[in-house]
Amino acid sequence: MVGNRLVIVVIYCKITLPIYLFLYMLSPSDLLFSLSTCPTVMTIFWFNSRQIQSHVCLLQMFFVQTLSVVSSGLLLSMAFDIYLAIFNPLRYTSILPMLFLPKIGVASAAWSIIIHIPLVYSLELLPYCKGNVLSHSYCLHQDVLKLSCDGTNTLILPMAW
Repeated sequence: MVGNRLVIVVIYCKITLPIYLFLYMLSPSDLLFSLSTCPTVMTIFWFNSRQIQSHVCLLQMFFVQTLSVVSSGLLLSMAFDIYLAIFNPLRYTSILPMLFLPKIGVASAAWSIIIHIPLVYSLELLPYCKGNVLSHSYCLHQDVLKLSCDGTNTLILPMAW
């Protein structure tokens, strides 16, 4: 957490290259990922309690999966940026202007949110038993499906689109 905050401060002071802007967008994503898993990890380590409420678990699962896709999108954008810088150095600024880079970050975040809202909503519709126990340090999609008291066959239709 300290390292990501340090990256944000250092890059904010001097953004000159596009790759720094991608790192500047990647650091808050990693920081939020750590913050979203921190409560359940600390509860497990401090109190040895693996129980969690279903709504909290779904919220944590949404943030973990969404931030993972955002990070992957930003890493893909960084790879494309480096590819352009190496193979087209003279046309680099005309192909990928500096004003276009924040739009890539916003598009990555928007896409991630759009694809994960139906998933979490369909899981919210399932009935859950009283004893919600985690098998890992944070909620995974497989854990949430196992916690359902009812069958998960109803998830086939919403997920098939």
